[in-house]
Amino acid sequence: MEKQKKSAINDCLLGIKRGDKSYLDRLYDLIGATTRHIALKYLRDDEQAKELEQDFWADIFRIADGYNFIQNGFSYLCKVIERMAINRYYRVRHEQRCIVDYLSYVDYGVVGNFSEELLIEEIDTQIAVNKAMELLTDLQKSIIQMVYFEEKTVREMAKILGMTKSTVGRQRKEAMQIVKQSLEQQLHLEDTSVHAFAGGREDYGRQTV
Repeated sequence: MEKQKKSAINDCLLGIKRGDKSYLDRLYDLIGATTRHIALKYLRDDEQAKELEQDFWADIFRIADGYNFIQNGFSYLCKVIERMAINRYYRVRHEQRCIVDYLSYVDYGVVGNFSEELLIEEIDTQIAVNKAMELLTDLQKSIIQMVYFEEKTVREMAKILGMTKSTVGRQRKEAMQIVKQSLEQQLHLEDTSVHAFAGGREDYGRQTV
């Protein structure tokens, strides 16, 4: 993103935070297309996306109030509407409490260094992982969580779950195969993007010492 546009978004957020409504139209011009894309990509439904956008902009003063001037305003707003979209997706589709933390691997803290096109690619990949994880059992989800985010060894996982190391290893292998196949089907990739998640960290969970 151009430095000038990034600065303009930050200025708009600070102005809205002060209660100045004159910044609203400017902020919408700067980021409206991106928030629209995020809403559509998660919800896959035009009406639901419009409702989400309405909720986002209706709540923009509270959202702006949570903005810190040292933050990247663009990444902050993307993160907010992403969370709103995930909540709505699970509420509408599954009628259950949501936000699955292990799905949130897009690092919006450095998104200011990305182009908007690259950000959209990252969001698309995150959605694909979301859908892939839904195919797993609760046990498999727990194992993925421990392997990739807690960096547990097989021995540690077996102790926590009350299972043998071989059972944990088998469940991990099966879960990763399911995720890998799902990502390949959704993203039509067989190399970098898929293996970065499904096979690029094979060292985790293999240790037995």
